[in-house]
Amino acid sequence: MSTMDVPIEIFAHIIELVIDRRDLCSICLASHTLNAIATPLLYHTLDSRTISRNHNTFLCHPSSTLLRKPHLAKHVRHVTETGAVHALSPSTSDSIFDSLRLCTSLYSFTWIDNDQSPSHAIHNIITILSSLPLRALTIRTRADLGQHVWKRISDFKNLQSVAVWSMEGPPRVLQGWAEHLSHSLTHLELGRCAGVPPSILISIFSHLPLLTSLLLKGANSSSIPPILALLPNLVFLDTDFLPTSLSRSPFTVSPIPPRLTHLTIRTGSVDLLGPQNLWWWISNLVPHKNTLHSFTLNAFTVQGAIHVPRGFLLDLAKTHSLTLSHFVVGVAQLALPDLSALCYHCTEIQTIGCGVASPDVSSIARATASAHNLRTLKLHVRWMPQVASTPSHKDEEEEEEASLTDDTNPAPFHDNHMHQPSPLPALSLPSTPTASSPGTLELNSSHPRPSGDLHPPVLSWPRFDTLLSSDGLMLSNSLQRFNYNFPVNQFHFPVHRQSPASTSSHDTDSHTLADVRALMLRPDSSLRTVGMGEEIYTGRWVLKTDAGQGSEIVFEVERDLDHER
Repeated sequence: MSTMDVPIEIFAHIIELVIDRRDLCSICLASHTLNAIATPLLYHTLDSRTISRNHNTFLCHPSSTLLRKPHLAKHVRHVTETGAVHALSPSTSDSIFDSLRLCTSLYSFTWIDNDQSPSHAIHNIITILSSLPLRALTIRTRADLGQHVWKRISDFKNLQSVAVWSMEGPPRVLQGWAEHLSHSLTHLELGRCAGVPPSILISIFSHLPLLTSLLLKGANSSSIPPILALLPNLVFLDTDFLPTSLSRSPFTVSPIPPRLTHLTIRTGSVDLLGPQNLWWWISNLVPHKNTLHSFTLNAFTVQGAIHVPRGFLLDLAKTHSLTLSHFVVGVAQLALPDLSALCYHCTEIQTIGCGVASPDVSSIARATASAHNLRTLKLHVRWMPQVASTPSHKDEEEEEEASLTDDTNPAPFHDNHMHQPSPLPALSLPSTPTASSPGTLELNSSHPRPSGDLHPPVLSWPRFDTLLSSDGLMLSNSLQRFNYNFPVNQFHFPVHRQSPASTSSHDTDSHTLADVRALMLRPDSSLRTVGMGEEIYTGRWVLKTDAGQGSEIVFEVERDLDHER
């Protein structure tokens, strides 16, 4: 079948997937038919930028093209303007204003200005936008635009999305504007709420019941629960946790929040266990059963990586076991048994990002064996020295193994700052122990889960406890031996013997390309992206053609640096 026999509608759906504007431009030049399809996509989103080359700065702006071919302006839906363009070439401002007036189908507009003094161009732009059917407005400025400009902006009605990021001047939190947007606004970003009294924020959000997405920066943490109680349709929340602003007692009953599906929390602390009441506060935001799909935590400490408490993790995993698919906590540390519990309870987990302490890749493989839908695993690994079993550990191990069989009185979840050896989750030991070597990986990812079993499979790995010594926080390395629930595994991971000195997270000798490849190719595994510190490994099946031997499908793993860091 020739390309002329393909329906135009099919071409349209294919070309919509093209991201690079250079490719769209080439498609426009291919034929009249493809030109008619690709041109609206090429002019769908326009922006302005400056390019520096050979100590010269060139301005790239689509205004001249729109003025020469006004019919193209009807395809424009999204426009981004910057103050730098108007400051570089004030003579082009008039042509920019004229071209903007032609965009009668404009849906969203973004203004970005990083200059210390506000650009005068924003006055004319606001006047033009007031006559267009605008539905989304984003303002990102360093300088304050002035009360006159903000008053004119607050006259906009029927907006569905508003984002305000003004770093200077009084905080702009839609005061006096929210009433005009009560019947339309669904997405809101307020980039600076520091210093705004909770009563004012609560009053503003009482006028915005249709919100489904909310980003708040600098808001008082104690005001978040009552704000959420006013937003029954909210599903996406991105906010800060400020421990100094949390005045509520952790035992106070909070208002019932909406059923959030995406939650992002940003915080910082001087304590490795995180800010006081952080974990209790997060749990109260997502109490509903099986609603949360994505959880992201961006946290830092001045001493190192924050530690995620086991009680919080197990509570989150069990509450949202059927829905949680993305769990990303950056460099925050999880113990390997906790990582295993997360993978076991959350059957739909697809993305995991965290920090762990592990002696080898095989321990990570055991911890993630039950996550059959896992596609992306990004770990900040602290490679620990392998520990051999000694007779002195025997009594301690037998005592702790016996304690694991009694899960009738699980330890309650306390959000405090007591540094003590981290207890292992309540695990069910098999009635007939099987002899296994702690240094050998034994797993079977296809092993069926018992009906109604709420505990992860029993594994074997070294355990790293958090202790408080006279010199500060340290990791205590002790071997924890468990009976395997898995039959002998058919996969073999290369064993890397390490000295105590090779514990750096950047020690690439602790894992090889073969390790990562074996991790991806386990049975029932969907894993295709693995991050180990700054290195990102991507695996895919490709068709290899050899002139002499024909073709074959092989699995390739490519290594690259994490450019997002």
